[in-house]
Amino acid sequence: MKLTVWRILCVAACLAMLAASQACAAAQEGQAAASTAPAKVAPVEHMLGAGTAFATPYYVIDSGKPGPTVMINGGMHGDEPAGAAAARQIRFWTIARGKLIVLPEANRLALEVRTRSTPKAVAAKLGMEETNLNRCFASTRKESPKGPLAAAIWAVLKEVKPEWLVDLHEGFAVAGENSSSVGSSVISSRSQEARGEAQAMVDEVNATLTDEEMRFLVKSQPIAGSLARAAADVMGVHSMIAETTTGDQPISLRSRQHRLMVHRLLADLKMEPCSVEVVMGDAAGKIRVAIYDGEGAHQGLSIDHKLVDGSDMLVERIGPPELGAGALAHFDVLIMPGGSASAEARSLGLDGRQTVRQFVAGGGGYVGICAGAYLGTSTYQWYLGLVNATVVDGGRGKDVVTMELTAEGRKLLGEKTAPFEVRYANGPIVVPGKRTDLPAYKELAVFRTELEMMDREPNVQMNGSPAIVAATHQRGRAMCISPHPEATTGLEDLVRSAVRWAAGRESTSATPLPAAAIP
Repeated sequence: MKLTVWRILCVAACLAMLAASQACAAAQEGQAAASTAPAKVAPVEHMLGAGTAFATPYYVIDSGKPGPTVMINGGMHGDEPAGAAAARQIRFWTIARGKLIVLPEANRLALEVRTRSTPKAVAAKLGMEETNLNRCFASTRKESPKGPLAAAIWAVLKEVKPEWLVDLHEGFAVAGENSSSVGSSVISSRSQEARGEAQAMVDEVNATLTDEEMRFLVKSQPIAGSLARAAADVMGVHSMIAETTTGDQPISLRSRQHRLMVHRLLADLKMEPCSVEVVMGDAAGKIRVAIYDGEGAHQGLSIDHKLVDGSDMLVERIGPPELGAGALAHFDVLIMPGGSASAEARSLGLDGRQTVRQFVAGGGGYVGICAGAYLGTSTYQWYLGLVNATVVDGGRGKDVVTMELTAEGRKLLGEKTAPFEVRYANGPIVVPGKRTDLPAYKELAVFRTELEMMDREPNVQMNGSPAIVAATHQRGRAMCISPHPEATTGLEDLVRSAVRWAAGRESTSATPLPAAAIP
């Protein structure tokens, strides 16, 4: 009996020791995991050139742990929007070690007018000796930057002392196919480390390409007067200029290529960046707006530019990769722009269309313009079915037409009591749908122009038909806009008001739409 008890006690003791050992190992494993997890530290905003005409923010993401310092610069040239967009998106990234310095819009004055260089009149007032900002940096320690903007950027560089710098640019053509352009390349400084990393960054992007003619390559070295060349020659920084190609490629694709290259660099430096698909973060109370620019979406309209001017919004373009990776979860409103509804639906795919439906049903907002308005209706199964409307006509050509806001529309979109002109390009003519699971829409505007159908008799008169309709969709809101107010000078506020309503934040400049007005 005593022997049996002794054996029981021994077994119990062994089990206790084993449990303690496992608990200790688990604790150590948990501590190790915690030590390598990306630090959830919000970027700290600083102001470059505070109080000047060229003032622009830059951001410091400090992990709090030892590691390399990397500086990412975008927007050096105002006609290269993808680099600025990528840098804006990267500022929301997290890292596990080291520091990340991000200057999204280095030449804000040029970006505002979409020109390569700083406008001459503005440059003269600023005392800039050279309007092309990327020719304003010193080649030797004895030289000084040309003008106050370059001097301010150089002062930040000297203060943060990065080991690495990537300047995000765009070329007009693929370097491998056109020797007069540097598009689709990484132009590396001469250090062995920079050359090796440039090749890794190129390989990262090339792995995503299906067209051999669009392949990226490594070039050397950055042009004299550029920030990347000065950083390498004067400060010994491992620097690179990462170039995408504009062409007819969507901004979201080009900015993603920039992000892929930066992400590869940070990963190789063991900084453990978050997902490359992160394009938005905490907006400090601003409305976060995603504009879809995948296949089918019109690339020539600067909706984002008009929305952000003096507004309470942050706007980024997204494509199928970001949408498929769950990027909509970080936005309040999706704008589906003009273009081709069938092509937009095809590029979204079955999963993408379902993602959009779930986004709106869960509380997100949708603003569809022209093609996006078609797509938002319930006409076909492959449409999104967000609004209980059926398209009965379209294809009436392109013209300036007259539109009038209804009483509900004036409460929401602005107090325009008289009919006014708006651009129109084959937008949908809709009638109430027959879905029993969706509420009826409300008319916010009606056409006051009659355009004849092309090549056939119309099913319905355009004059008096809805131009803008809106409805709730479960917990979210959807608005379909047939014409193009975003492309009509003077109607920018109407578009912003539409976005605010879709986000559940009606404009303070207009009387809020009563809850009963939109069922």
